[in-house]
Amino acid sequence: MPLARWETHPLSRSLGAARAAWDSLNQRYADAHPMFDGRFIEGLLRHFGDGDEILLRHIGEDGAVDGLTIVEPSRPGTWSSFLPAQAQIAPLLVDRGIDLYDVFPSLPGLPGQIDLLCQDPWFTPLGETITRPAYSKHHALTMGIALDGGFESYWQGRSRNLAANLRRYRHRIEKSGQETRFVRIEDPAAMAAAVARYGELESAGWKGLQGTAIAAGNRQGLFYREILEQFAATGQAAVYEYWIGPRLAASRLTIRNGRMLVILKTAFDECLAEYAPGRQLLYELIRDSFARFPGSRIEFYTHASPEQLAWATDHRHIDHHTLFRNKLVDLVALTVRMAKKSVVALQARAGHTQPPDQFAAESYAPPDRLPAEYAELFQHVERQSFDFGLPWFRNYAATVEDAATEPVIWGATRHGTPAVALPLAIGKGGGTKGESLANYYSALYSPIVGPRAGNVELRFLLRAISAHYPRLGELRFAPLDPAAPSSIALRNALRTAGWYSFSYYCFGNWYLPVTGSWNDYLQTLSGQLRNTIRRMGKKFAAEQGRLEIVTGDQPVEAAIAAFQGVYAASWKIPEPYPRFMPGLIRMLAETGRLRLGIAWLGDQPVAAQIWIVNHGKASIYKLAYHEKYSAYSPGTLLTAHLMQHVMDNDRVSEVDYLIGDDAYKQSWMTHRRERWGLVAYNPKTWSGFWGLAFECIARTAKWLGGQGRAKGRDAKET
Repeated sequence: MPLARWETHPLSRSLGAARAAWDSLNQRYADAHPMFDGRFIEGLLRHFGDGDEILLRHIGEDGAVDGLTIVEPSRPGTWSSFLPAQAQIAPLLVDRGIDLYDVFPSLPGLPGQIDLLCQDPWFTPLGETITRPAYSKHHALTMGIALDGGFESYWQGRSRNLAANLRRYRHRIEKSGQETRFVRIEDPAAMAAAVARYGELESAGWKGLQGTAIAAGNRQGLFYREILEQFAATGQAAVYEYWIGPRLAASRLTIRNGRMLVILKTAFDECLAEYAPGRQLLYELIRDSFARFPGSRIEFYTHASPEQLAWATDHRHIDHHTLFRNKLVDLVALTVRMAKKSVVALQARAGHTQPPDQFAAESYAPPDRLPAEYAELFQHVERQSFDFGLPWFRNYAATVEDAATEPVIWGATRHGTPAVALPLAIGKGGGTKGESLANYYSALYSPIVGPRAGNVELRFLLRAISAHYPRLGELRFAPLDPAAPSSIALRNALRTAGWYSFSYYCFGNWYLPVTGSWNDYLQTLSGQLRNTIRRMGKKFAAEQGRLEIVTGDQPVEAAIAAFQGVYAASWKIPEPYPRFMPGLIRMLAETGRLRLGIAWLGDQPVAAQIWIVNHGKASIYKLAYHEKYSAYSPGTLLTAHLMQHVMDNDRVSEVDYLIGDDAYKQSWMTHRRERWGLVAYNPKTWSGFWGLAFECIARTAKWLGGQGRAKGRDAKET
């Protein structure tokens, strides 16, 4: 069977023979997105291509094409997505399982960096992760309107200010005595004239002064005319116009498929701004689309302002993603970026530019001093995992004593509202190192990031922390979900705050997506495990054994004693912080999340397990059994009993075995993911400078060693 591979094919301002495969993959991966349509891409190449564009083609193991995209050289060693100004997003028609890093050896020259520009998260295979040498940043905040539920329902959901302003502008038109017309043009033969009218409208405004406006005879005008004519020929294009009296007041150029209408261009007569013709046209376009395309969407692909967002039902960021060939290239690129930012910072300081005053940062030690205003922020993030909540961190700080570090929560507000927080353990006396407020008790850690916060707020907080601890040179954050938005935001914030970060592997995590009842799940288990549950269940019951689940509705002190008795008689080493587990059990009981299972033989507890049910997810946190009674398989019976309870009673959507790749976990779970960490160094401190140097040396040696082993394997195979 042939190996999967990447191939490069020069393009001569046309997709050529790849056109059919292109449209097929657009249908498969992007739901036939109008802006990825072969007609649109051909038009871009023909009118705006330079002739040095390359088609990247991935050939699967079956010999079929399963990935396509177009790149062009942007500077020495760097390739970028083909993205003329007329395309708001760039196509990356690649299956999510294909490794994009494998493309580097296929590109001409010595490429070290690929910039994948303007990626729509809804239509890209790129899943951000901290595990690879990469860099991401937001490019624009786009918006959309879901055409669900009817226009009247949609309009009632808009703000009062929007509706009132639109009425006010309409009254102005009525007082002027002028009639208005809303026109939809879909005839292919009428597109040339419609584009020409649009060009006249745009040329009369600020774009005309800048020389960037559409005109009937320039490249832009020819491009849009051809695209609209081709799409109109299949009923997929329309030009919407709004007339006030005899004058064209506003125009929008659009293309669509069966599920989406995309607004390509918008223009209005600036001399008629007092009537807000652009808004009047948008209102009519939306109302018309609700009637004609119910259940579909309108996509704007713009950098939405707050005023524009008032029309939207949803929004998302369009992102630039940079892939680096290896960590060395990543470090060089990061050094260049940091140098540029240092120059900008010096220039701003010389110009006496003051930092924005909408942010404020403060530290709270111990964590129970955190103001009540932060409770909502932690509750929002706690929905993702039980160990992100304030009750968790308060119990941790109160029961895990460390003579070398101090538990502290750093928080940042924006306009007085808590936006982000970082629970940390900082070396006492203003030490040189800090880390996440987590250890082996923590299955997951995350920056506490509010729903409207991210990189900017975390960057401000990190800079405040650096200023407060001038000797702080190293920060470690673990264990993180490598693909979580909060982890990506933390990595990017560290970079922009002047820290050099590196990712490292922590552990594997096995979990089970729950799709049915306990009986459904039981049938999927191995025959050996089902047999053990059946046989040992009968044996255990015959000896008057019983299984109990303690929740927050019952007194927990006796259950705590039973758990500690089983744990002391098990194979496990004693707890290094004996107050942590009793405190955790009490906290979980108080918050209704405790599922403490106990297996009893008479009055003797022989197995105990602590499960945590939090917002539809059951986490298997601690388990132990009395070695003297291992012949009854009490741990297996208790796991089955708790599994049945969380599936049939709690109706969870996921069961998580948390930390480790133990074989027994794989017998119960079906899926695996990984947890990673970030270590970051501040080179402005001595400890950070030397830490960064040693980190780079160690990783370079490891990378070179890996390259040498790979070459040795290749030579041996040859």
